[in-house]
Amino acid sequence: DCDKNEVERADFKCIADAATEHTPSNTEPETSTLNVCKEVVNEPGANGEPSDFSFRFEEGNNPTPREFEVEEQCTAVTIGPGDFVVSEGVDIGFTERLGAFEVSGDCSLGTGGFFRFFTGQIGEGETQTCTVTNTVETPTTTG
Repeated sequence: DCDKNEVERADFKCIADAATEHTPSNTEPETSTLNVCKEVVNEPGANGEPSDFSFRFEEGNNPTPREFEVEEQCTAVTIGPGDFVVSEGVDIGFTERLGAFEVSGDCSLGTGGFFRFFTGQIGEGETQTCTVTNTVETPTTTG
């Protein structure tokens, strides 16, 4: 509030200060962290490893990295707040032996469209974890 007894210059400052209070901020939203974790369950004789799989963000707010191979059990992805969709890729040798595909943690199993994918929503500054579990079936022998 401006005091009516202040000089004109002070009144101008008060008006300028009031306008500044209502100026929208141009700051970027705080990024979030999505930990994408991979577990592999091998049936007898199967030899799947987390490194046999990869992930790709089909939708999401500037994820970094957008595509990645699973090098360790979990990969931390920096992402802006909002919805995301992540698809899973697999080494060609396992495509015929993939059994169950399960998703747990802060994500949901996707339906339709992509081969295997999961979805979620992350808020500004949040850290979430999605764990994807694949079963690799026993190889069949021919002969």
